[in-house]
Amino acid sequence: MTMQIANNPLFIEDLSLEANQITRGSTAKRRIVVKNLGEKKADIDIWIAATDAKSEPLLRWCTFSEPNPLKLDAKENREVTLFFEVPPQATPDLYNYEILIEAPVQYPDKIFRRPQQLRVLLSDQDAEWGNEPEFTLHPLTNSANPYPLKAGEKLEVKVTVENRSKRVDRFYLNCPELPTEWYNIRYPESAVETAGLVQETDGLQLNPGKTGEISLILHPPQYTPAGNYFPTLRLISRNKEDLVLLDVVYLQLLHDETLTVELHPLLLKIPTQQGKFEVQLINGGNITREIAISASDREELFTYTPELLPVPIPPGYTSTIPLNAKPRKWWRRPLWGKALEFNFVLELENNKLLFLPENTKPPQLPKELPQGTIIWEPRPWWQIWLPIILLLLLALGLISVGAFLYWQKVLIQPKINKVEPTEKVYQELDGETVILNLSIRDWRNWEFKNWRFQNSPKLSTLKIIPQSREGTAKIISYDYNQLVKLCQLQNQNINCNNITTEIKKAGEYTFKIEVYSQGKNKPTDSKETDTIIIEPIDTPKIIEFSSNKSIYREVLKEQVFLNWKISNPNQIQNLILTQQASNGSPVKKTFIQCNPQELKPQVQAKLNPGKIEKINNIDVLACQGIATNVTQAGDYTFKLEVFSKQNPTQPSDTKQTDTIAIQPVPIPKIIDKILPNKLTYEYKEPIFLSWRLSNPSQIQELRIIEQGSDAAVTKNTIPLTQCKPQQLKPAVSQPSNPFKIEPAPEILICENIRMTPTKAGSYTYKIEVTSRQNPNQPSDAKETDTIVVKPLPPVPVPKIDKVLTNKANYEYQEPVLLTWSISNSSQIKELRIIQQGSDGVVTKNTIPLSQCKPQQLTPGNNPATITCQNIRMNPTKAGSYIYKIEVISRENPNQPSDVKETDTIV
Repeated sequence: MTMQIANNPLFIEDLSLEANQITRGSTAKRRIVVKNLGEKKADIDIWIAATDAKSEPLLRWCTFSEPNPLKLDAKENREVTLFFEVPPQATPDLYNYEILIEAPVQYPDKIFRRPQQLRVLLSDQDAEWGNEPEFTLHPLTNSANPYPLKAGEKLEVKVTVENRSKRVDRFYLNCPELPTEWYNIRYPESAVETAGLVQETDGLQLNPGKTGEISLILHPPQYTPAGNYFPTLRLISRNKEDLVLLDVVYLQLLHDETLTVELHPLLLKIPTQQGKFEVQLINGGNITREIAISASDREELFTYTPELLPVPIPPGYTSTIPLNAKPRKWWRRPLWGKALEFNFVLELENNKLLFLPENTKPPQLPKELPQGTIIWEPRPWWQIWLPIILLLLLALGLISVGAFLYWQKVLIQPKINKVEPTEKVYQELDGETVILNLSIRDWRNWEFKNWRFQNSPKLSTLKIIPQSREGTAKIISYDYNQLVKLCQLQNQNINCNNITTEIKKAGEYTFKIEVYSQGKNKPTDSKETDTIIIEPIDTPKIIEFSSNKSIYREVLKEQVFLNWKISNPNQIQNLILTQQASNGSPVKKTFIQCNPQELKPQVQAKLNPGKIEKINNIDVLACQGIATNVTQAGDYTFKLEVFSKQNPTQPSDTKQTDTIAIQPVPIPKIIDKILPNKLTYEYKEPIFLSWRLSNPSQIQELRIIEQGSDAAVTKNTIPLTQCKPQQLKPAVSQPSNPFKIEPAPEILICENIRMTPTKAGSYTYKIEVTSRQNPNQPSDAKETDTIVVKPLPPVPVPKIDKVLTNKANYEYQEPVLLTWSISNSSQIKELRIIQQGSDGVVTKNTIPLSQCKPQQLTPGNNPATITCQNIRMNPTKAGSYIYKIEVISRENPNQPSDVKETDTIV
């Protein structure tokens, strides 16, 4: 069963009212109108589909009068004709198909289907169609005029069956596409009554040539959605169960717009009861409804808000929507006495039109709607006394404000929450001053000035007093304006971070913090820090230890150079540098300042004294470019230990570098796949290969190996001059040395390298590249996909037609005249005639081709067939002779391509 979707913007109208039948060998026409009912231009695909396997030949027979896709503007119609060219050998039968249209871009998932049938009859010369049963339906329906049926109504279809065979048959009717609750089938009761005989009553039994009737009662369920339905009926013959007899009933279920509205409860007392009503929308029709509700009263005392948005209500379903009622004009509520009673009315609106596109009229709404009542109760007694209570509270509030202001001015004074240094131990070497973090609360208070409350600063001065064994150092003082610039103000707190104290000298210190309020000479609060230590400069420290760069390259024969900076060089006893490789044991070297201890005497004159720098007024030994003699590829780390003169057995400081890599010499690689210009070639057509290689400077040799399907292998060395180098990216400078430009990596591009196979067959080409480091083994190898070389087409060889003589018997010394024809004469290399006598003598002669004439010409003006006529032979003796003609081709000159001989001549 196929149903028209209610909101589909595409539609097909059937214009053909005549019977859908045609004889074999004819052409049938089917006229339809395609409609675009939507609001936008559409590109519509139109096609047909067979609904069963036996109807698939229709797809080959059918053509359309319009091109596909069909371009229709909004609301535009277009007539299309379907032509069915039925071949004479087509099987007579009932063919079922559907006409489908779709606009996948403009209206996705909206396919319209129109079921159709085409009955193919025997032609006038056929006589095989006369014994199949027939049946007709009443009332008659078609796709253009379906039978209208209201919701809940029934339709009785009379099915008239004619038994055209010569045997008694029983017929059954079924509706394979309809659910069982849609229909009932009634067969006529049997009129035969025989004692002891049970007559079947579930079918229609007909004698030959008789006609009977079956009743089909269609009763769609009450809430079946409105629309067009096309159920298929099938008549089954018990004698021919494989015979398919089909017909279609076209129904149109009319719209039922029944909608019931209920309101619960009808009356509410507010605010005793919660102001919430429930509106029930009961869809008693057969179309989907989507209703928006609203409500109002005459004086607009309340607002009425539905809690839910409109949702589709399918046929037979109920939607319950809560409706909240809230006061709008709150001052209209009675103060005391009688409550205010008023009514409100509901309003409905079709929020979305869910109906067929060609129907512009919206569904009707109920004319009578329920009316609700609200009883607005008077205010409670306590609302009358509320103003009096508020006045009393105001007087109490004024008294409280006065007490608050006194408390703020007299009792609230600035206090120190916390004070602490950023570090408890400082190094004199760093040259940093002691830095404090502190927090002060109650730095301001509330005052009533100029007829308004305002927050005024109460903090006047902050003093920092450094204390040590030597006494009190210089006092540091900050006033309120300075603190505002240095600190962060947060509500009642001032947070001061990184307050410098100007104390840098080594020693042990405590810092006393005092805060003063405005107008007072004594501190309102004070706190002291814990003891803070500034350690003196006494041992050498490694300030910096690094390599010139993190990556070196073996191909450039680079070695690792180290740099270090050490404070207090006068206190250095010696340095120990430990070299650790990823795959080896650690190696230690002792350095004096910047030079190895094991230098030979003759090298003493070349010692690197290093460089003394000043950092924060501290002497620092800077050693740059210290050679490590490490050049072999691998990953290394270096650890530097400094030993002081005070403690030469224990390092005073240690630092280690990150991993330093020496990259090995790169080997050449084939970067990507080897690409031929194509995979199939003609015979002796050259093959062009292309590939790319990395690190061309390290290439020792480049070989190409041809492997044929006949197991033959050919190796060739490719000169590197046939390829061209190319840089991958521009050269860039290194961050460690901006004046040194690193060369950009190169690749070698080998394009269109010519290879010419000598035979037809399948080939693969393998590229092998060897490096300078290991020339005995390829560093990389890749091969192509299989390449096919086609063989030459066979060359036609010359062929001899029958050799004829002018007669069978000759007189003595009378010449023998021979005639024959040869095809493909352009391939002739030599033409011979052999005379064999009865005496065993054999004579061979070569016939010049000039004695033969062309019979027809090819487009290249070369003789295709030549005729050798009346070629004269002179036997010298009487006897029997046989003449043999041999033709030798250019393709195979060692063997005749054809041989013909005459009958025996006397």
